[in-house]
Amino acid sequence: MNTLNAISSTKIDEFIFENKKPVVVFFWAAWCGPCLMMCPVIKEIITKNNPAFDIFSIDVDDNPDLAQRFGIEEIPCFLIFRDGETLTAIKGAVGKQKLLQEISEALTD
Repeated sequence: MNTLNAISSTKIDEFIFENKKPVVVFFWAAWCGPCLMMCPVIKEIITKNNPAFDIFSIDVDDNPDLAQRFGIEEIPCFLIFRDGETLTAIKGAVGKQKLLQEISEALTD
């Protein structure tokens, strides 16, 4: 999972708040079964869908400060940002089409 555009506290502002594209941040942990189920879905979106948004991952065990900063109380959790503002949160494991639909709806509102 560490190859899935992982970011840490030191790069969070650069990757999320200074990004010109919308950003989806995947909060996860290696011990979380539903999180691990989402990993292939995220990889497929990145490699096959050429999304109009960037996707980054944050391991909540390695970055508890970021989980607290963003109010993450359950994982997996996807936060969607545009222009540095949080648009919505998608909680739990969802299928690829549902995830893409919810991201699309958040970005078109």
